Amino acid sequence: MFRFISPLQWIQSSRFFWVAYAVFSVLWLMHPFYELVFLYHPTFDTGMHIQPIVQAVVNQHYWNTLIDAHPFSNHFRPGLFVFAPLIAAFPKVPPTLWAPLAKSIAFLACPLILLALSRRVLVNHPQWVYVIPTFWLFSDILMGALGMANQATGLMLPFILLGFLWAYDGYFWRLFPLVLGISLFKENMPLVGVCLAMFMGLHTGQSWRRASLLGAFSVALGFVIVFWIMPQFGASDASSQIAPFSILGLKAIMGLKLMLATACLPLLYPKTLLFFLPSLAVYLLIDLQNKHGPFWVSGHYHDYTMAILMVCALFGINQYLNNRSWFKRSLPRFASVLVVIYIGVGLTTVPKEFYLVSANLEWLNQPLIQRYRTNKALRAIVSQIPKHYTIVTSENCSYPFLAYPKLRRFSAVHTISANSPAIVVMPSGQHLSGESVVGYQRAKAHIQDGLGTEWRVHPLTGPWLTVYTNQRVD
Repeated sequence: MFRFISPLQWIQSSRFFWVAYAVFSVLWLMHPFYELVFLYHPTFDTGMHIQPIVQAVVNQHYWNTLIDAHPFSNHFRPGLFVFAPLIAAFPKVPPTLWAPLAKSIAFLACPLILLALSRRVLVNHPQWVYVIPTFWLFSDILMGALGMANQATGLMLPFILLGFLWAYDGYFWRLFPLVLGISLFKENMPLVGVCLAMFMGLHTGQSWRRASLLGAFSVALGFVIVFWIMPQFGASDASSQIAPFSILGLKAIMGLKLMLATACLPLLYPKTLLFFLPSLAVYLLIDLQNKHGPFWVSGHYHDYTMAILMVCALFGINQYLNNRSWFKRSLPRFASVLVVIYIGVGLTTVPKEFYLVSANLEWLNQPLIQRYRTNKALRAIVSQIPKHYTIVTSENCSYPFLAYPKLRRFSAVHTISANSPAIVVMPSGQHLSGESVVGYQRAKAHIQDGLGTEWRVHPLTGPWLTVYTNQRVD
């Protein structure tokens, strides 16, 4: 019983880990379906990620109609073509389901890989092997990223950890196809190859010649993607955005928050930070004056960096337990309090599926039922709109129309030509749309001003959706 009284014993307990793992597995595997049914698959970023793949499968044209540009002009994600067979084989399944579901599976695979790595590293301290896998499950940053609509890098987390496992086991040549594969999911993923190279040289006893070969391969791969492939498709010049000395205060805050997010365990062995730092290169070197999410460690920006930090934390614990850390004291008395705080903060980001209510109790949760019925209305009208029409929808209503070759964002309502047949699908309230209050009201006012002349109410209009068209309605 004692191991379930002391929080320090919780995180060492196999029973605590497996019970938590089972609960989180149910929650996170439910989560993508919950988001789909209740209209939480927004254009940005779930629709943006998968729409070019849908266009390629259905219309044989790899194009992002939401920004009317080649996908590589925004981000380099050809790896998302792994979902093309599923989209082709199951055309009636909403295509935005596959990536979030795969991301949940990826998240749940990671603690198992960390457990395998822990058993190798902590061979002299087997009672500690569940600590880092448990920390993974309760990480607020990782769960926060998992709940975001950005998908690509989250899919790669188990492969990143697998790379460290292979590097530790000495499987050197396996790392090259692995780095190449994860680099197909975002242009900054070659940085993981640099981290693996540093890890090999510093912590595995392998030769620096081999590590340098992997590092050079990763750097070359990154340069090819960012400075050659992407600019050919309209991406901006990345070299003009380099500003390593900008917003240093925010960068310091980012570093502090990342350390706190791993209970400062990597600091037990600061040498581990040498193989972690390359993962931060984009945030440290590129001018992100107008995007502060990475520095406040919010959103999806630190999923892959946290995966690497968990490996750092594992090696920090190993050095401490083997009396090779600079920190020689026994664990402080308040360590149990810190564990409780870590788990408590993590629980605040757990998906709220436990609080769902049935349609029979809709008076308890009106907004949720409104989302459900709006989603049903969307699915009902999609087959009745001709494919040659321009479709304009709000953030939360775009996913059923991803196969339409002229799907546009909500703001496009202000620029639609009267000569081009168009449909505007507008949910009954701004809170259902996913748009800002200002954006929703401006679009609604624009249509209302032209009602009867430029715009007409379409017969598909119902209690949950208002559908407008610029064509004659008989």
